[in-house]
Amino acid sequence: MSSQKENVAAAEDGLGAFQRGDLEGFLAFLDPEVEIVSPPDLPNPVHTSGHEGYLQWVGRWLEAWESFDVEAETYEPIGERHVLIHVVQRGVGKGSGAKVEMPIVYMLELSGGRATRMHLYLDREQALQAAREAESG
Repeated sequence: MSSQKENVAAAEDGLGAFQRGDLEGFLAFLDPEVEIVSPPDLPNPVHTSGHEGYLQWVGRWLEAWESFDVEAETYEPIGERHVLIHVVQRGVGKGSGAKVEMPIVYMLELSGGRATRMHLYLDREQALQAAREAESG
């Protein structure tokens, strides 16, 4: 199995754990020092690291929703260490009942089957550029 296939399989397993609500499984997928970046042009922006930083960030996000889920549309390997996951995030606002649907791209950098970086982008081109720059760096 190629490195790209292993990275995609790890990303699928990691996102699957998140989708099932398996927090322990998802944290096992995240490196203990994972870097998480969600830029200011997205809701709930952050630049944090580690499991504690992730838990605080995602906890704030999930508090706003009656229900929230992520559906992966495609997994795109980039180079030897990166996978772009094209997803649709869907939620129902707590209190308002407003339904929200938003396409987004997760850029993961993996090492040894674990995510060392998880960055969120509004579009594929931004995510692709970031992954290519990291691959060449």
